[in-house]
Amino acid sequence: MPANQRIRLKQWLESGEAQLHPLAFPQRELWETSPVPVEDDANHICCIIEVQGLLTEADCRAAIQRVVDRQEVLRLSILPGKERPLQMIRKTFGINFDFREVATAKARPGAIEESAAEIFREPFDLVQGPLYRVVNLCRAPNEHVLVFAIHHAIADGWSLGVLVEDLFAAYIGEVVGSSKALPPVRQTYTAWDTVERASWRPSELEQRVDFWKTSLADTRRVWSVPITPGPPERWLSQISANLTNETREVARRTGVTLFNALLGAFQIAFYEWSGYQDLTVGTPVANRTKQESRQTMGYYAGIVPLRGQLDTASR
Repeated sequence: MPANQRIRLKQWLESGEAQLHPLAFPQRELWETSPVPVEDDANHICCIIEVQGLLTEADCRAAIQRVVDRQEVLRLSILPGKERPLQMIRKTFGINFDFREVATAKARPGAIEESAAEIFREPFDLVQGPLYRVVNLCRAPNEHVLVFAIHHAIADGWSLGVLVEDLFAAYIGEVVGSSKALPPVRQTYTAWDTVERASWRPSELEQRVDFWKTSLADTRRVWSVPITPGPPERWLSQISANLTNETREVARRTGVTLFNALLGAFQIAFYEWSGYQDLTVGTPVANRTKQESRQTMGYYAGIVPLRGQLDTASR
């Protein structure tokens, strides 16, 4: 870190403008196990929302500032540490927002998607922050496309819903002339991590490590796909309504959830294609087990390995 940045950081810490906090457990997983560098745009969460109605640049900026003031992670950056990186949370932070008038020739859907892809791929400065950006692509006074890009270190899929809810509530507040700030969240992201960290006693950790080592013993990597640079790909598929209804009926008759029915079908299909009878699938979980965290943006999600071993003797 350059000398001028170190001096500024020291001033922030001494004045209380900034606080340092260890990486949360989900963030550590991202730093330590991600198949791509943390800085790679594969770790960007992306979202596009089309809005019909009059949106002004001034109201958009004010609304985003209200959300930044409420959500701690939107004021967060990542500093290098001696052992591992640290979170730095600023008390106040400006916004990362751009309002762009889109020329008529570039207002077609394909051009909008191309512009959004460029916004998604633009790297974040993890040290300087912020780790999000919002761009309003204005096609007409009453026709807007909001493009969101957020680094995975500060958000998960659940966070997108929280962001949209907060943003629209804040914008309505601006339109009606309310001076009230958004209500504070019941529990900040770092407060959640502090509670989570305190609950993981060394003895309990040892038991869980033993459980997972035993449960996942002798598993093997099925394949390893090299990560190559280039634009992100989007794969779309559809399942017919009849097949969906039939799958739901199978789940109902066998007393399992639709997720488990689909997981079982996937494992059987994969066995037919590959011959692997023992398959472990990683599935994301929201990890928001208490009401206090449901309105807080942050990277809470975790990956749970689900191991399935097919019995082909009865086939």
